[in-house]
Amino acid sequence: MYFSFSNWKLEPRDRADIDGNDHSAPVLILKGKDTVIVTRGTVYNDAGATAFDNLDGNITPNIVILNSVNIAAPGTYNITYNVKDKAGNMAPEVRRVVIVQAGAGINPAAATAAVLLYPNPVNNVLNISFNSAKEDQAIITITDINGKIVSEGHYNVNKGMSRISFNTAALSRGIYLVNIKLSDGNIAERFMK
Repeated sequence: MYFSFSNWKLEPRDRADIDGNDHSAPVLILKGKDTVIVTRGTVYNDAGATAFDNLDGNITPNIVILNSVNIAAPGTYNITYNVKDKAGNMAPEVRRVVIVQAGAGINPAAATAAVLLYPNPVNNVLNISFNSAKEDQAIITITDINGKIVSEGHYNVNKGMSRISFNTAALSRGIYLVNIKLSDGNIAERFMK
């Protein structure tokens, strides 16, 4: 309890002062950004959250986290955080949105397949030349800056240098990523339209 000097009367500070029970919900604070964008196949370490209660103090270890992020599958995922104090008061739930973009994982083992994109910037036709260590099946995907697939093709390639042309006339101006998936890994390069 405390004294209010404005009217010189005794006033309760909160409901706990009246009935001796804890009625205040904890405070749950998200650490880091509330929306995070990551590339498929990369490592994602969540920043987490902290929780404090007026009577219990730091209750961060009691936070319950529901994390559905699948870093291998492009999509939008939610991580939710919940916590309650010893009296059972629940904090308002907080959440983080994690957007996993298609992007391209680059495998150093596939780096033997040097990629040449020309012309770059491109007008109507993009030529892709790359060196394959063996006869292989190549999946070539072109994605926009947001990870949306704008073109994809499957090609049989011989050992050595291969050249494939893509019609880019319908693409808007912007930055794009070419991902070449071979049996021994991925290689990727950017181009502009």
